[in-house]
Amino acid sequence: MKRLLTAALALCALASPAAAQVAMDPDFTEGGGTEIDRGSFRIYQSDKLLGTEVFVLMSNGDSLLVTSRSFQVLPGADTLRKTVAQVVGLMDYGLRSYRSTQHYGGHTLSRALFLADTSFSASRQLDQQGSADWYPLPPGRVFVMDPKSFICFDLICRSLQGKVFDQRPLKLFVLGPRDTMLDVTAADLGSETVRWGSRPVQARKLSIGDARTTFTVWVAPRGNLLRLAETTTGLRVERDPPAIKARAPKPKPTG
Repeated sequence: MKRLLTAALALCALASPAAAQVAMDPDFTEGGGTEIDRGSFRIYQSDKLLGTEVFVLMSNGDSLLVTSRSFQVLPGADTLRKTVAQVVGLMDYGLRSYRSTQHYGGHTLSRALFLADTSFSASRQLDQQGSADWYPLPPGRVFVMDPKSFICFDLICRSLQGKVFDQRPLKLFVLGPRDTMLDVTAADLGSETVRWGSRPVQARKLSIGDARTTFTVWVAPRGNLLRLAETTTGLRVERDPPAIKARAPKPKPTG
Protein backbone atom coordinates (compact mmCIF):
# COMPACT_ATOMS: atom_id res chain seq x y z
CA MET A 1 0.00 0.00 0.00
CA LYS A 2 2.91 2.34 0.76
CA ARG A 3 4.34 1.73 -2.70
CA LEU A 4 0.98 2.53 -4.28
CA LEU A 5 0.67 5.83 -2.43
CA THR A 6 4.23 6.78 -3.36
CA ALA A 7 3.48 6.05 -7.00
CA ALA A 8 0.28 8.09 -6.86
CA LEU A 9 2.08 11.12 -5.42
CA ALA A 10 4.81 10.88 -8.05
CA LEU A 11 2.34 10.64 -10.91
CA CYS A 12 0.56 13.81 -9.80
CA ALA A 13 3.79 15.75 -10.27
CA LEU A 14 4.53 14.55 -13.79
CA ALA A 15 4.83 17.37 -16.29
CA SER A 16 4.73 15.54 -19.62
CA PRO A 17 1.31 14.66 -21.11
CA ALA A 18 2.83 11.46 -22.53
CA ALA A 19 3.71 10.34 -19.02
CA ALA A 20 0.04 9.98 -18.16
CA GLN A 21 -0.30 7.31 -20.81
CA VAL A 22 2.84 5.50 -19.76
CA ALA A 23 2.15 5.71 -16.01
CA MET A 24 4.90 3.23 -15.21
CA ASP A 25 6.54 4.20 -11.93
CA PRO A 26 9.53 1.83 -11.40
CA ASP A 27 8.64 1.07 -7.79
CA PHE A 28 5.11 0.17 -8.81
CA THR A 29 6.05 -2.12 -11.71
CA GLU A 30 8.83 -3.82 -9.77
CA GLY A 31 6.25 -4.71 -7.13
CA GLY A 32 4.19 -6.63 -9.69
CA GLY A 33 2.03 -3.85 -11.12
CA THR A 34 -0.11 -5.04 -14.03
CA GLU A 35 -1.78 -2.78 -16.54
CA ILE A 36 -5.54 -3.39 -16.54
CA ASP A 37 -6.64 -0.79 -19.08
CA ARG A 38 -5.63 2.45 -20.76
CA GLY A 39 -7.47 4.79 -23.06
CA SER A 40 -8.66 8.32 -23.67
CA PHE A 41 -11.90 10.28 -23.54
CA ARG A 42 -12.89 13.11 -25.88
CA ILE A 43 -14.85 15.83 -24.10
CA TYR A 44 -17.50 17.85 -25.97
CA GLN A 45 -19.76 20.75 -25.05
CA SER A 46 -22.69 21.21 -27.45
CA ASP A 47 -20.73 19.17 -30.01
CA LYS A 48 -17.67 21.42 -29.68
CA LEU A 49 -14.52 19.50 -28.78
CA LEU A 50 -13.06 20.91 -25.55
CA GLY A 51 -10.23 18.46 -24.99
CA THR A 52 -9.21 15.01 -23.88
CA GLU A 53 -8.58 12.94 -20.77
CA VAL A 54 -6.10 10.06 -20.98
CA PHE A 55 -6.10 7.40 -18.27
CA VAL A 56 -4.34 4.25 -17.08
CA LEU A 57 -5.47 1.58 -14.59
CA MET A 58 -2.81 -0.60 -12.95
CA SER A 59 -3.25 -3.31 -10.34
CA ASN A 60 -0.94 -4.36 -7.53
CA GLY A 61 -2.11 -6.86 -4.96
CA ASP A 62 -5.60 -5.92 -3.82
CA SER A 63 -5.29 -2.30 -4.99
CA LEU A 64 -5.78 -0.43 -8.22
CA LEU A 65 -3.85 2.72 -9.13
CA VAL A 66 -5.92 4.96 -11.41
CA THR A 67 -4.28 7.95 -13.08
CA SER A 68 -5.62 10.44 -15.59
CA ARG A 69 -4.55 13.66 -17.25
CA SER A 70 -6.94 16.18 -18.78
CA PHE A 71 -6.31 19.03 -21.18
CA GLN A 72 -9.23 21.25 -22.16
CA VAL A 73 -9.71 24.63 -23.82
CA LEU A 74 -12.62 26.31 -22.02
CA PRO A 75 -14.76 29.33 -23.02
CA GLY A 76 -12.57 32.41 -23.12
CA ALA A 77 -9.78 30.35 -24.73
CA ASP A 78 -8.17 29.64 -21.36
CA THR A 79 -6.65 26.17 -20.98
CA LEU A 80 -7.20 23.77 -18.10
CA ARG A 81 -4.74 21.02 -17.20
CA LYS A 82 -5.56 18.48 -14.51
CA THR A 83 -3.82 15.36 -13.22
CA VAL A 84 -5.56 12.80 -11.02
CA ALA A 85 -4.08 9.85 -9.13
CA GLN A 86 -6.19 7.68 -6.87
CA VAL A 87 -5.93 4.29 -5.20
CA VAL A 88 -9.07 2.14 -5.03
CA GLY A 89 -9.87 -1.45 -4.16
CA LEU A 90 -9.17 -3.88 -6.98
CA MET A 91 -12.43 -5.78 -6.62
CA ASP A 92 -14.89 -3.24 -5.17
CA TYR A 93 -13.38 0.06 -6.48
CA GLY A 94 -13.77 1.55 -3.01
CA LEU A 95 -11.73 4.73 -2.52
CA ARG A 96 -8.51 4.56 -0.46
CA SER A 97 -6.77 7.81 -1.35
CA TYR A 98 -7.09 10.59 -3.90
CA ARG A 99 -4.97 13.45 -5.24
CA SER A 100 -5.46 15.95 -8.04
CA THR A 101 -3.66 19.03 -9.32
CA GLN A 102 -5.32 21.58 -11.59
CA HIS A 103 -3.78 24.49 -13.49
CA TYR A 104 -6.29 27.04 -14.74
CA GLY A 105 -6.58 30.81 -14.98
CA GLY A 106 -3.05 31.35 -13.71
CA HIS A 107 -3.72 29.42 -10.49
CA THR A 108 -2.80 25.97 -9.19
CA LEU A 109 -5.35 24.03 -7.16
CA SER A 110 -4.30 20.84 -5.37
CA ARG A 111 -6.74 18.48 -3.66
CA ALA A 112 -6.10 15.39 -1.54
CA LEU A 113 -8.31 12.89 0.27
CA PHE A 114 -7.06 10.36 2.81
CA LEU A 115 -9.31 7.79 4.45
CA ALA A 116 -9.17 6.54 8.04
CA ASP A 117 -11.39 3.88 9.63
CA THR A 118 -14.39 6.09 10.37
CA SER A 119 -13.49 9.47 8.85
CA PHE A 120 -11.55 11.07 6.03
CA SER A 121 -9.71 14.33 5.43
CA ALA A 122 -10.13 16.62 2.43
CA SER A 123 -7.34 19.13 1.91
CA ARG A 124 -7.31 22.05 -0.52
CA GLN A 125 -4.40 24.24 -1.56
CA LEU A 126 -4.93 27.17 -3.93
CA ASP A 127 -1.53 28.56 -4.83
CA GLN A 128 0.04 29.19 -1.41
CA GLN A 129 -3.16 29.09 0.66
CA GLY A 130 -4.24 25.76 2.17
CA SER A 131 -6.89 24.27 4.42
CA ALA A 132 -8.26 20.88 5.43
CA ASP A 133 -11.55 19.50 6.70
CA TRP A 134 -12.55 16.21 8.30
CA TYR A 135 -15.75 14.35 7.42
CA PRO A 136 -17.40 11.20 8.77
CA LEU A 137 -16.85 8.27 6.43
CA PRO A 138 -20.20 6.87 5.27
CA PRO A 139 -20.71 3.12 4.97
CA GLY A 140 -20.07 1.53 1.60
CA ARG A 141 -18.01 2.81 -1.31
CA VAL A 142 -17.33 6.47 -2.02
CA PHE A 143 -16.58 7.82 -5.50
CA VAL A 144 -14.97 11.21 -6.13
CA MET A 145 -16.33 13.69 -8.68
CA ASP A 146 -13.64 16.21 -9.55
CA PRO A 147 -14.71 19.04 -11.92
CA LYS A 148 -13.49 18.60 -15.52
CA SER A 149 -12.41 14.99 -14.90
CA PHE A 150 -14.56 12.01 -15.89
CA ILE A 151 -12.60 8.93 -14.81
CA CYS A 152 -14.98 8.81 -11.80
CA PHE A 153 -17.82 7.64 -14.05
CA ASP A 154 -15.65 4.93 -15.56
CA LEU A 155 -14.94 3.55 -12.06
CA ILE A 156 -18.63 3.68 -11.14
CA CYS A 157 -19.48 1.71 -14.30
CA ARG A 158 -16.82 -0.90 -13.53
CA SER A 159 -18.09 -1.27 -9.97
CA LEU A 160 -21.58 -2.07 -11.32
CA GLN A 161 -20.35 -4.68 -13.81
CA GLY A 162 -22.34 -7.90 -13.41
CA LYS A 163 -24.70 -6.36 -10.84
CA VAL A 164 -28.44 -6.81 -11.47
CA PHE A 165 -30.62 -3.95 -10.18
CA ASP A 166 -33.38 -1.54 -11.10
CA GLN A 167 -31.94 1.23 -8.92
CA ARG A 168 -28.83 1.29 -6.77
CA PRO A 169 -27.71 3.99 -4.29
CA LEU A 170 -24.23 5.52 -4.62
CA LYS A 171 -22.14 7.89 -2.50
CA LEU A 172 -20.53 10.68 -4.52
CA PHE A 173 -18.11 13.14 -2.92
CA VAL A 174 -18.10 16.26 -5.11
CA LEU A 175 -15.02 18.48 -4.89
CA GLY A 176 -15.67 22.20 -5.17
CA PRO A 177 -15.47 25.52 -3.31
CA ARG A 178 -17.63 23.72 -0.76
CA ASP A 179 -17.18 19.94 -0.85
CA THR A 180 -20.39 17.94 -0.71
CA MET A 181 -21.28 14.31 -0.10
CA LEU A 182 -24.21 13.43 -2.36
CA ASP A 183 -26.60 10.51 -2.33
CA VAL A 184 -27.15 9.62 -5.98
CA THR A 185 -28.87 6.75 -7.73
CA ALA A 186 -27.80 4.52 -10.59
CA ALA A 187 -30.78 3.23 -12.59
CA ASP A 188 -30.68 0.47 -15.18
CA LEU A 189 -32.18 1.67 -18.49
CA GLY A 190 -31.71 -1.60 -20.34
CA SER A 191 -29.40 -2.12 -23.29
CA GLU A 192 -28.80 -0.19 -26.50
CA THR A 193 -26.69 -0.79 -29.56
CA VAL A 194 -24.23 2.07 -30.07
CA ARG A 195 -21.65 2.69 -32.72
CA TRP A 196 -18.11 2.61 -31.33
CA GLY A 197 -15.48 3.18 -33.94
CA SER A 198 -16.12 0.87 -36.87
CA ARG A 199 -18.44 -1.57 -35.14
CA PRO A 200 -21.71 -1.73 -33.22
CA VAL A 201 -21.55 -2.55 -29.50
CA GLN A 202 -24.37 -3.84 -27.33
CA ALA A 203 -24.00 -1.41 -24.41
CA ARG A 204 -25.64 -1.31 -21.02
CA LYS A 205 -27.42 2.01 -20.51
CA LEU A 206 -27.55 3.60 -17.05
CA SER A 207 -28.57 6.91 -15.53
CA ILE A 208 -26.52 8.27 -12.63
CA GLY A 209 -27.63 11.30 -10.65
CA ASP A 210 -30.11 12.93 -8.31
CA ALA A 211 -33.08 15.27 -8.62
CA ARG A 212 -30.86 18.15 -9.85
CA THR A 213 -28.48 16.54 -12.35
CA THR A 214 -28.55 13.22 -14.16
CA PHE A 215 -25.92 11.73 -16.44
CA THR A 216 -26.68 9.01 -18.96
CA VAL A 217 -23.87 6.51 -19.54
CA TRP A 218 -23.33 3.67 -21.99
CA VAL A 219 -21.20 0.82 -20.69
CA ALA A 220 -19.18 -1.72 -22.68
CA PRO A 221 -19.73 -5.46 -22.08
CA ARG A 222 -16.52 -5.61 -20.03
CA GLY A 223 -17.76 -2.80 -17.73
CA ASN A 224 -15.86 0.29 -18.86
CA LEU A 225 -17.43 3.61 -19.84
CA LEU A 226 -18.00 4.13 -23.57
CA ARG A 227 -20.09 7.32 -23.59
CA LEU A 228 -21.55 9.87 -21.17
CA ALA A 229 -24.13 12.59 -21.84
CA GLU A 230 -25.83 15.34 -19.84
CA THR A 231 -28.55 16.98 -21.91
CA THR A 232 -29.04 20.22 -19.93
CA THR A 233 -25.50 21.46 -20.50
CA GLY A 234 -24.82 19.61 -23.75
CA LEU A 235 -21.92 17.74 -22.18
CA ARG A 236 -20.78 14.61 -23.99
CA VAL A 237 -17.80 12.37 -23.25
CA GLU A 238 -16.76 9.54 -25.55
CA ARG A 239 -14.02 6.95 -25.22
CA ASP A 240 -11.77 6.75 -28.26
CA PRO A 241 -12.04 3.38 -30.03
CA PRO A 242 -8.86 1.41 -30.70
CA ALA A 243 -7.05 2.26 -33.88
CA ILE A 244 -8.00 0.17 -36.90
CA LYS A 245 -5.08 -1.92 -38.03
CA ALA A 246 -4.34 -1.52 -41.70
CA ARG A 247 -4.68 -4.69 -43.70
CA ALA A 248 -1.50 -6.02 -45.20
CA PRO A 249 -1.49 -5.58 -48.97
CA LYS A 250 -2.21 -8.69 -50.98
CA PRO A 251 0.89 -10.13 -52.60
CA LYS A 252 1.13 -9.44 -56.29
CA PRO A 253 0.87 -12.51 -58.50
CA THR A 254 4.13 -13.63 -59.97
CA GLY A 255 4.84 -15.17 -63.30
